[in-house]
Amino acid sequence: MGWYGTILVARPGGEWLPAYPGVREAFGSRFGGLHDLGEGWQRVVVVPFYRERPRHAAGVGQLAAATGAPVIVAAVSESWCARVDACTPDGLAIAVHLPNLRKACPYEHREGQPGPFVPRRVVAEFKAWAAAAGRSPDLAALAAALDADWPGSAPMQNRVLALFAALGFPPGREIPPLIDPHDDAFWAARQLAFQADVRAANRIAIMERGKIRGLARDLSPCELAYLRFSEQLEAAAYTGSPPRDELAAACEKLASRWNAEP
Repeated sequence: MGWYGTILVARPGGEWLPAYPGVREAFGSRFGGLHDLGEGWQRVVVVPFYRERPRHAAGVGQLAAATGAPVIVAAVSESWCARVDACTPDGLAIAVHLPNLRKACPYEHREGQPGPFVPRRVVAEFKAWAAAAGRSPDLAALAAALDADWPGSAPMQNRVLALFAALGFPPGREIPPLIDPHDDAFWAARQLAFQADVRAANRIAIMERGKIRGLARDLSPCELAYLRFSEQLEAAAYTGSPPRDELAAACEKLASRWNAEP
């Protein structure tokens, strides 16, 4: 099975992207692979909770306006394809699907599949985006990253990183999390939160079809508590707040309170 996730590049000023206002609401709440690209630029991997409904196209515009700098995001589906959205504060907006298809993509893109593009025009648009970002793009490498003949054996996330490199961004320096959500102390809580997350996502899907009134109707207090804990844990990863010991204590308290729940 391939990889699903989002790769985001932006310049949020003095904060790390996972903590910047509006990032979680637009792109998702689980982060990894945070890189400092220099000059205030950052790259981060975002994997939304199943219950989240990211809005990348609107999110890049809002984040560009808030930070005063261009933003680019690529949502990868099973390592096979990606919807790429880019925006500048002055309103330049780019939306492309990789690979460049003239037919319907086999994967669902919640915000739709951008139509086929003319490579030379998109290269020109990305050149303008890079100029707004103060980057010096490699136009040949950019054209190659957008090429429909990209090797099918290479995962799409690699193609996205090649696109970012062609735009003029270095690999960067990885920033480790202050609190590791995968710490053994949180393992049991994360398993229960995962089960609740999948169930919540199913309920939301039914709600979107107009079949039920509200999410909490069929989720137990225990499930809702673990969902809240999972959000708190992920939010603490790059902020360090609340500290690990406090999170571990909250985890133990959840287990003791809800161990009688089915």
